[in-house]
Amino acid sequence: MSQTIQPIKTVKTTASRPRVEVMSPAGFDLDESVLKLGQLRQRATEIDQQFTVMGRNAMIDLMSKLYVIWHAAKASGRFDAFLGNIKSALLAEGHELRKKNDDSGLLVRYIFSGTQLDHKQIHVYGRSIDVAYEKGTPADGFADLIRKTKNGFEGLRAEGAGQQDASAKQAIALSACRAEPTAAVSEEINWVDGESFQILLAIKDDGGKTSLKYVPFSREQQEAMLVQIHRCFKKAKQTPKPKKPSKLQRDLLAGFEAEVATKQARVRQLEIEECMAVKGSEQAGAKSQELEFAKQLLSAAQSTVDTLKASFGL
Repeated sequence: MSQTIQPIKTVKTTASRPRVEVMSPAGFDLDESVLKLGQLRQRATEIDQQFTVMGRNAMIDLMSKLYVIWHAAKASGRFDAFLGNIKSALLAEGHELRKKNDDSGLLVRYIFSGTQLDHKQIHVYGRSIDVAYEKGTPADGFADLIRKTKNGFEGLRAEGAGQQDASAKQAIALSACRAEPTAAVSEEINWVDGESFQILLAIKDDGGKTSLKYVPFSREQQEAMLVQIHRCFKKAKQTPKPKKPSKLQRDLLAGFEAEVATKQARVRQLEIEECMAVKGSEQAGAKSQELEFAKQLLSAAQSTVDTLKASFGL
């Protein structure tokens, strides 16, 4: 007779606030403070051994027992019913379920629903179960796998994430390469079972004739090259972003623009003075020449600004 997983009641506890003795700066004793630091260091080691190490070992033990149940459920043919019971219990406790929730995450969430474990850590524990199962880890091998994996649960999760990312990139790269125009048709290739692509080497001889040569790259090397080829395709098709000028370049341009503004003001002033001078007088002739020279200086300064802007991509 099958049993239904029952929801549990959670009880929140609050820790009492520790009392801290405040030290007076005026009465600071160097030797005493160093002695207290040594005592605190020793206490930190004791706490680590008593709580952190023991807590970590206890968590590995708990998760290894959870993996045994997961492993058996997967092989039983009744995994859907098993998972349905977990979902029903979580819903009864008022938890919100989402489509993107992993099955392993739901299981871990149910186990730790009475704790303060956050969503990120639940995801890490859940993914560690998935990766262990995908690796073919036996039911009693989970604890050993966690202990020998660098960074434990997080390391195993990251290992699975890396495999997923690499597979996704390879699939995208292969699709993009297939869409590229065909440059040549090779001779018949000896395909290995499971292969969907091979990378060949194009060789041009002295007469300018091109031939395709098979190079025995390893599978890992070909997959890495495929991803790199896709990156090259993407980079070639992207419109290059204009490079922003440096601070030195901006300051240089600002200086010349200020010079242009000064020369513009001088031209306007001379235009006013020329208009006020008596036509045909010696003063009017001098102002006209001075104005013409000022305009030439303004034109040269403006030309310098335009050149700098073009070279800076502005």
